[in-house]
Amino acid sequence: MSKIHSAADIYRDKGVIELILSIQRYLKNQVLGIVEVVVNDGDLAHEIGGTDVIVPVKTEWQRNRFVKVHNERELLEEIVNELEKDDVFYDIGSYLGWHSLTAKAVIEDGDVIAFEPHPVSYERLSKVINDTSMGNFQAYNVGLSDSQGCASMSSSSKGGSRIHSEEQENKDLLSINTVVGDEFITENNLPYPTVLKIDVEGWEAPAIRGLKNTINMQECRVVYCEIHPQKAEEEKVRDVVTNLLTDASFKITEVPHVGSKSIIKAKKS
Repeated sequence: MSKIHSAADIYRDKGVIELILSIQRYLKNQVLGIVEVVVNDGDLAHEIGGTDVIVPVKTEWQRNRFVKVHNERELLEEIVNELEKDDVFYDIGSYLGWHSLTAKAVIEDGDVIAFEPHPVSYERLSKVINDTSMGNFQAYNVGLSDSQGCASMSSSSKGGSRIHSEEQENKDLLSINTVVGDEFITENNLPYPTVLKIDVEGWEAPAIRGLKNTINMQECRVVYCEIHPQKAEEEKVRDVVTNLLTDASFKITEVPHVGSKSIIKAKKS
């Protein structure tokens, strides 16, 4: 979606004051990111919520992604403020792993586990993990869903790729593996998450349904989920996701964010 369309959405849904504030946050974050990237072409420490997060900026795609991460500073600060050093953080729809890196800067005794179904993004995510040499940080090249099998996904590796429920014959789509989250966790003997971040470009409902047992566990206390109604195959996806989470005893609030994105925070009391 273009920035003009995003601005129009904010104006329509939230009014002119929120539009002005969003533009101010966007410009501030863009300038801050560009300045920080320019001063270091290796590894970079940038401050999120009072915590230094080390990210690699050795390649062009790493530098490009680092500039964009500041558009999600509010969410990253939320994650930093919520995490404890012994938490287990699941990054579902990890892309290149900046949310995982942010979580790892806080988590010392727990684990960070990332899921990224796109093969190119997963390869780059693996390089990020290797470049930062962080322990207790795992990544899996699968898409979490409510059924196991194959699905289609955009071949573009620029981010924002969505999953389609069935494999399709299209040169712009590639086949990916989908797994049921609850089953995958058990089969691979993974630690259960205490905090999750979900950004799966319209696949929110299937991903959460596949984690029904997991999110109902007492230790699973916070879920951050970006809602993509324009990309979702299901109608009223926000209501579907909200109901799934409230049924698991979560209370729902909204995370302030630059742009027109909708990110909910679900937390157990």
